[in-house]
Amino acid sequence: MRALYFTDTYPPQVNGVSVVTELSVRGLEARGWEVGVVAPRYPAGADVFGGTRPEVLLAPASWAFPKYPEIRVMAPAWIRALETARRFAPDVVHCATEFVGGRLGQWVARKIGVPIVTSYHTDFGRYMASYGVPRLQGAMTRYLTRFHRRAARTLTPSMATRAELLDRGIDRAIVWGCGVDADRFHPAKRSAELRGSLGAKDSFVFLHVGRLAPNRHSTIVGSGA
Repeated sequence: MRALYFTDTYPPQVNGVSVVTELSVRGLEARGWEVGVVAPRYPAGADVFGGTRPEVLLAPASWAFPKYPEIRVMAPAWIRALETARRFAPDVVHCATEFVGGRLGQWVARKIGVPIVTSYHTDFGRYMASYGVPRLQGAMTRYLTRFHRRAARTLTPSMATRAELLDRGIDRAIVWGCGVDADRFHPAKRSAELRGSLGAKDSFVFLHVGRLAPNRHSTIVGSGA
């Protein structure tokens, strides 16, 4: 089987979506799939992991999003993407994000006649309110709904998110739990010395790794501690 991913974010960019997308690619490869990726080209020297990424078949030019330079906007390389897809001949196209990369993937999938799978990682409608443009919340939610209704399957991280999508008429949403690297995060690595240095001993320790941004609602986690 062959899967072709289209995404607006991929390593060397580091965020939750890029990490989960690469883990998905590696997981399919480990199961014998052939996987290709179409992702933005990042500035020279940005590859903090080093080496090359042979799975990236096409990396269109990108530019920094105004006020958020860490976000790259990918050029819609329609013809090159279609040529890449025809050469690779995927059985399925996976649109990992909903913007330029995802729209490009949906267009290519329709052109070559293969099913579309989408991933729903982020409620960008709620982001609009968090970042001071609440008037755009409704428009963004409607756009995301239309985007995911085009898919044969929409992958969601939790039952709660799936329920929200079903309420919006995205009927083919299924739960796709985000995996954990069981070799790196393994009970055998438990360290009494480290826990003691944190003053934890045998008590429960919750670790948050991520951005402390308004849309993360980190106060909810704190209130439940």
